[in-house]
Amino acid sequence: MLQKYGIGIIAIILAVSAVAFTTPPPAHRFNPKTLTYYFEFTGAHHDEPDVSQWQEISLSSYNALPCNATSQGCKIATTAVSNPTASFPDREISSVTVNSNDVPQQTMDNVDVANKP
Repeated sequence: MLQKYGIGIIAIILAVSAVAFTTPPPAHRFNPKTLTYYFEFTGAHHDEPDVSQWQEISLSSYNALPCNATSQGCKIATTAVSNPTASFPDREISSVTVNSNDVPQQTMDNVDVANKP
């Protein structure tokens, strides 16, 4: 029996082993060849669509912000700014897409959005 089904059994074992030890890709994958800009929301709730209420920040500041809710704007990582030749922190986010409650949403350009309570 091993001679008849041996190669098939080994192939199945290898396939299951290969799949069992892989991890799914992260939900938001940044393209390392694309510049990413990081912004923190500095305005009051319902001002989220106003691009002047978003201040450019460093990656370390972005990662340190405790934004883990869904009620109002907190931070956005984007690949689109309206003045890319300006120096840090004078760049301005191109646009902020919000839902009916003025909570920022992910878009093609705004690749990572996190909100706060």
